[in-house]
Amino acid sequence: MTLKSSVMQPLTLVFDVGMVLIGADYEPFLAFMRAHGADTSDIEEFCVRVDLDGHERGDVDALTFMQRLSAVCTQKPEPAELLKYWNSFYFPDLVMTDFVRRAATRQPVYLLSNMGALHWDHLEKAFGIPSLGHGAVASYTVGAIKPHPTIYETIEQRFNLDPARTVFIDDRPVNIAAAKERGWAGIVHRDATQTLQALAQLGVDIS
Repeated sequence: MTLKSSVMQPLTLVFDVGMVLIGADYEPFLAFMRAHGADTSDIEEFCVRVDLDGHERGDVDALTFMQRLSAVCTQKPEPAELLKYWNSFYFPDLVMTDFVRRAATRQPVYLLSNMGALHWDHLEKAFGIPSLGHGAVASYTVGAIKPHPTIYETIEQRFNLDPARTVFIDDRPVNIAAAKERGWAGIVHRDATQTLQALAQLGVDIS
């Protein structure tokens, strides 16, 4: 059967958060770290040094993660300033967040994100993003990050999702591929216009 939304049987939509519902400008944070002596020339290596994946899995708690950020600086930043800059680089994509609010009045909508506690809490306080739909799973609460199967299994079980009626929207093809392995449909997010057009082709009301 072809996946298609209808009034009688709407699809379940699952949205990634980072780079789908929010954009990011990392430069102010990186400039702050450089001003305090941190080497940010290789971002992937920097993330390994502070164990960002560990924080997003929940293995590294908020206090320890902040200590690790501070430890890569030769001039120790004030903790409050460091936290402010760590939380400074996200901003909502208003087209996408407005659509999610509308869609949640018509069909099941959930969020599934690789994110640590610090950013998750900030996004709730600043923008209310984790509360946009009918439920959310953040990686730090389940000990697994996409594309690990555990995080997909968690949201399926927690919210009783039917994989054959579920569409996942994420900016990373590897995460979409993992969802498809579970029987979900997937849309690789590039921009709001393209994603909404793809949803409309599935019969989703994008008005």
